[in-house]
Amino acid sequence: MAFVKPVPSLPLFASADDRKFSHVTLDVLSKDDQSDQFPTINISRDIFTQSDIDDIYEDDGKITKSRKICPPIKCGLKTLCTILSYYLPIISVLRHYSEDWRGKLIGDIMAGISVACLHFPQGLAYGILASLTPVEGLYSSFFPVLFYTIFGTSQHMSFATDSVIAIFTAEVIDSQVKSDFYPRFNTTSSISDHELLSYKVSVSAGCTFVCGAILVTMGIFRMGFLTTLQSKSFIGGFTTAAAFHIFTSQIHKAFGIEIPLVKGVGKLVYTFMYIFEQLKNSNVASIVIVIICVIFIIFLKDFINIKYKVKLRVPLPADLMTIILATIISYFAKLEQNYDIEVVGSIPPGIPEPHLPNLNIFVSIFPQCIQMTCIIFFLSIAMAKVNAEHHEYEVNDTKELMAYGLTNLGCSFFPCYPASVSPPRNMILSSMGSRTTLNGAFTSCVMILVLYLLSQLFSALPVSALAAMIFVSVKPLLLQVRTLPKLFRVNKYDFIIWMCTCLSGILLDLPYGLIVGIAVSIITIIVQGQWSEVITKRRDSHRVFIKTSKSDKENGEKVLVFQMYASLYFATSERFRKHLYTMTVNPLKETRHSDVTTRHSDVTNVLDHSLASETSIGSESYRSCTTHTETDKNNTEHRVKVIIIDCSGMTYIDIQGINTLSVVFEEYRRVGIAVYLAGCTPYVWKSLKASDFFNFVSKERIFYQIQDAYQAASEILT
Repeated sequence: MAFVKPVPSLPLFASADDRKFSHVTLDVLSKDDQSDQFPTINISRDIFTQSDIDDIYEDDGKITKSRKICPPIKCGLKTLCTILSYYLPIISVLRHYSEDWRGKLIGDIMAGISVACLHFPQGLAYGILASLTPVEGLYSSFFPVLFYTIFGTSQHMSFATDSVIAIFTAEVIDSQVKSDFYPRFNTTSSISDHELLSYKVSVSAGCTFVCGAILVTMGIFRMGFLTTLQSKSFIGGFTTAAAFHIFTSQIHKAFGIEIPLVKGVGKLVYTFMYIFEQLKNSNVASIVIVIICVIFIIFLKDFINIKYKVKLRVPLPADLMTIILATIISYFAKLEQNYDIEVVGSIPPGIPEPHLPNLNIFVSIFPQCIQMTCIIFFLSIAMAKVNAEHHEYEVNDTKELMAYGLTNLGCSFFPCYPASVSPPRNMILSSMGSRTTLNGAFTSCVMILVLYLLSQLFSALPVSALAAMIFVSVKPLLLQVRTLPKLFRVNKYDFIIWMCTCLSGILLDLPYGLIVGIAVSIITIIVQGQWSEVITKRRDSHRVFIKTSKSDKENGEKVLVFQMYASLYFATSERFRKHLYTMTVNPLKETRHSDVTTRHSDVTNVLDHSLASETSIGSESYRSCTTHTETDKNNTEHRVKVIIIDCSGMTYIDIQGINTLSVVFEEYRRVGIAVYLAGCTPYVWKSLKASDFFNFVSKERIFYQIQDAYQAASEILT
């Protein structure tokens, strides 16, 4: 038997000299030995309660709470530079750009130009999707990229237009137009297209400002930790529902028909009703354009780019090639005049002047902007972390929050709608080897060239071609339904969250899908606590704790370990108590058997009021009680004497959970059964000390590990 030198002894139940429980033996089984006998290495150390550990490893260099809340402020040039670098990460990028500047420059230029080829067509398409015009989509593809280059920290983040946020913006705009703009006029004939568009732009800019302000506020209060609350099943179900909404919103443009504005619960149901009513008025030429464009884009993306991925240094820009070819064909075939095809129309060149956002609509759009902010935050952070993990660098959640907020605040002074992440563009930056956030500067240069020189060339672009682009872009999101069988096999809770979020978002509306998804996620957490595993354990001949069988209590097992793999709070406390009594000993039934329980309670009375005396008289008191009569001895011979509650699976405890533990200790004390706690997590131990729990239960009943508690119980009973 080999012994490791123990930590210096501390008083456990009495003084160090009177201490009875001297050592706990930990056995390590050798896995290399294939013989029938299990060789062990015995490691002996003192028995420790949780209080002993606190006394030994007490932190002398604690920082006071006042220092944590109000840290000392140091003024100076270095502090100023640190603050500027924190809020303007571009300073750090430029300062370290000289390190391998050739490699960084080539990677950033290639990635920036490549992603610009996707920004341009997506800007045109998503501008229409957001119930605006294509030029607003182009502005929303330029300004966010420029601002994020200054404030952002992720080198693979393409922060600009996004289909999900575009559809949310369209809902806010259409809602405000219907409830605020139209009622100002007695008849719709007095409303010009210019007035209507100006109002829509003011609403979108207002949404951008509110979303930016919320994100900056979250960044100031360092709420980046909220990313831990996002569930992949929730995000998957919600984005699938959003993709279905996006797909539906483009059907009438693909068919060349007009349908009335629909909003509220059951939006998609009514939309499809109107679409079916107007199918007889469909424009055949528009349908043909959509079919040809969809086939062409899928052929390039899913066949050419994949099959010849090794040979193609840069993937073919399928969307850009589509709009170029569609514009050329539309211009020379005069599709607008000959076939009544809706086209993009005139796009004014240049960059607009900044204007203050409309302050009058903030209150009315605030609830919807909260929803948009949540989507921007969760989707963008998730995408940034995926890229960071792939390329082995870290992303600061708080800095990213500030970057998203400041970017949207800056964009709100221009005709933009809220900016967010776009997975396809991020994938291009990742695959093209972007090295720093300066790739956005080269993307902005290309977009400026487009806005000043090339935008007018696409006035003949058919809107149905943009609809085809949107159809293909949401295909990966719609195909997320293929993950459902795997979710069902792996985790039923994730499957339920995905289905509830997706179906409520489709059948009701996207805001309701967001609410239902969050609610179901919270409910599943509570349900998992109710159905968490509960076991009892005993120590076998090899001193290994194993799960007990039904006959262990009848076979004279005097020490049982009980464990519930869940936090102990208001929703699980009653279940904890019920299973503890059912699987070990029910003290409420024990009190009815005989008066012997009253005599046995003498032992635990000693344990509660003076555990020091338990060392010297505990065993004798127990023996005197159990030999009082022959009948009492027979009744208690095979009875559980000590119950150890393993708290290693409890990460959280509330006041009701603490009260439940107090009741458990008291009810077992009355029937002469000692209760120990072992393996308390830091939060549980801290909560117990902060409450009045130790006014009724001694700290010497709380042990550092199960082995300590079991050894103490064994030596008491001998």
